[in-house]
Amino acid sequence: MAILIDLQKVSLQGFDRPLLGEFSLTIQSGDRVGIVGINGAGKSTLLAVIAGERAPDSGAVRRAKETRVGYLEQVPLLGTGTVRDQVGEGWRADAALDRLGMLSNAETPVDQLSGGQRKRVALAKLFSDDNDVLVLDEPTNHLDLGAIQWLEQQILTFRGAVVLVSHDRFLLDQVTTRMIEIDRGSAYVHAGGYGALLEAQAVREEQAASSEQVRRNLARTELAWLRRGAKARSTKPQARIDAAHARVVAAARPRIFERQALRSREVRSRAARRVIPGRRTYRDALVPLGDRAGAALRLRRAAAAAGHDDPRRREGHAIHHAARRRHLPPPRHARRVEG
Repeated sequence: MAILIDLQKVSLQGFDRPLLGEFSLTIQSGDRVGIVGINGAGKSTLLAVIAGERAPDSGAVRRAKETRVGYLEQVPLLGTGTVRDQVGEGWRADAALDRLGMLSNAETPVDQLSGGQRKRVALAKLFSDDNDVLVLDEPTNHLDLGAIQWLEQQILTFRGAVVLVSHDRFLLDQVTTRMIEIDRGSAYVHAGGYGALLEAQAVREEQAASSEQVRRNLARTELAWLRRGAKARSTKPQARIDAAHARVVAAARPRIFERQALRSREVRSRAARRVIPGRRTYRDALVPLGDRAGAALRLRRAAAAAGHDDPRRREGHAIHHAARRRHLPPPRHARRVEG
């Protein structure tokens, strides 16, 4: 099989975050590659790079000499004239238009077509031309069942390579030989169709759950070690104490306690000019808010609100209010001792 397109350590940058980091992919004739990911993950951006419509932010894209790439965008851009002017003459063009329900509109001006009709015309043109690589972005949009079945057969019998993004999971499972999953800036390549991707996802989630359980068990061990008290405190290495505290805090963040103490909806910090998300519940003595989450501001606001009637605030039964500042002032009669 001939190599048609080769991506080497390609990185893509979005408006506010990286979309893909140092991703490599080789596309050969006969490949049928599906790409999946949540909305905004960078699927369409990656297709544009493969099609040559956009340059990557870093890395290299190499194409075989005289490789012809057909690119179907989510919203196709057609030229002027009629449908026939766009698709051309010949039996292949007529067959494609017929299966897509557009043969009767062959003489209709393109600017009079609906969005769905424009998508069908673009598909007919794509499969009527001589291309080596087809890059398809949501090709099943606006297609009925018969047209989708025709598209599936066209992909399966195409001699070149096909790269597509689609929310039609059944189509992906039927036609793809490899799946690329884009998840939070990383790409995972799976051999096989969509079913193989689901199996790989399940294995990865099981491994992550196992690693999380190991981390939690280690945190419990460290917590028990810390709780053994002051009599062995002098023998505890400071590095281990710091590591134990870090593990305990990390394990405590996702915890949910049973008794409700105080619920607040929203706290606004004027100094930072930002909104601290509301509906955070304070429970017992531990408030796992994390760093830079406005924890101190929330606690000061909660302490100040104690004893005042506020319809946005709900308290549990038998609540006693107490507050302690992070940095205590020195005692009034304290003396400085030079040492």
